[in-house]
Amino acid sequence: MENHIKNITLSSQRADISAYELIDIVEKYNGILIPAHAFTPHKSFYGNCTRRLERIFKEKYDKIPAIELGLSADTFLADQISELEEKTFLTNSDAHSLPKIAREYNKMQVEDISFKELLMAIKNEDGRKILCNYGLDPKLR
Repeated sequence: MENHIKNITLSSQRADISAYELIDIVEKYNGILIPAHAFTPHKSFYGNCTRRLERIFKEKYDKIPAIELGLSADTFLADQISELEEKTFLTNSDAHSLPKIAREYNKMQVEDISFKELLMAIKNEDGRKILCNYGLDPKLR
């Protein structure tokens, strides 16, 4: 990503690349793209960029298995958006906010602790799934 980010060492960055192009890079390295903080006002996909993720990702939209809600939304809010019906909702803490790590988290059903099982849970495969996510009430942030 050094070719697309001015200062790669900062914790919060803007990349000079479209989300549409980014998904190809992520897949090249066998990763998955999960838009994070999808509802953050003035900075995120729904908070600033678009009313529909399908407009940004086009035919690649189905390659996105999940949406990370962030502090600006909860499952009830995200459930109001029809294009998210098939997406898994995640709630995760910011790794750059170490004192607040694990403030938001997900409970999942997996057979063992591995990246493979995590992906299966995110994709709701073979009985693996995200059971629930816990986060700070958006009104309390």
